[in-house]
Amino acid sequence: MRRDKQLAQFPKLIEEGEIETGSGLNQDSSIARAGDTRWGSHFRTLTSLMTLYGAIVRVIVEVGNDPSFDKFGETVLLLDVLQSFDFIFMLYMMVEILGITNDLSLALQRRDQDLLNDMSLVNDTKKQLKEMRNEGWEDLISRVVKICTKHDIDVPDMDAPYMEGKKPRRVTPVSSVSNLHHYKNVCLFSVLDLQLQELTARFNEENIELVQCVSCFSPAKSFAAFDVNKLLRMAELYPNNFVDCLM
Repeated sequence: MRRDKQLAQFPKLIEEGEIETGSGLNQDSSIARAGDTRWGSHFRTLTSLMTLYGAIVRVIVEVGNDPSFDKFGETVLLLDVLQSFDFIFMLYMMVEILGITNDLSLALQRRDQDLLNDMSLVNDTKKQLKEMRNEGWEDLISRVVKICTKHDIDVPDMDAPYMEGKKPRRVTPVSSVSNLHHYKNVCLFSVLDLQLQELTARFNEENIELVQCVSCFSPAKSFAAFDVNKLLRMAELYPNNFVDCLM
């Protein structure tokens, strides 16, 4: 059912410019289970979910209307989640962020790593995350509003107080945060800041210097990266390992 509905929606998506055409594109897609350790699998899963969103919703609606299906309540709850602004916002936000970090993630998983290139990717990734934090909000929220409008999903007033879930709170505090503050600061900025903190902690100045020194031992291109100064710096960093050589 999902495959049939996916094929049926392709002409419209192509006409609206939401997917590209070409050799090897728009083949049958599926949502793979996300892995526990490799973030690339989460990126692929969420990207597929974006592409198949309309088809998935229609399948769940059709299955829920089947009188022989004994889990009607589950389809109602699932649709309630899928057809919410919160879900669409989180989906597009995480695809955007994981798309920025995906190249670095794949590079760090390779066995034949180019250490200097990896360090360059770290810097590029941090730069893109900072750019998204400083300038990416308007683009993100416009894309989310567009997809919500297309699928008849209610878009909250960004100036109104944020309320978790659809049921209003019994008492709304005067100091409650607005929807704008919640989605922009609590959601987007918090995730971006966490990503930046993790990258900075894992790849601090000391670690980067060590990687640059180690890279001079690469045998690639007849040890083209060999640098005597980096070797001497390694000896300073690990004097006990170089004592025999110095003597």
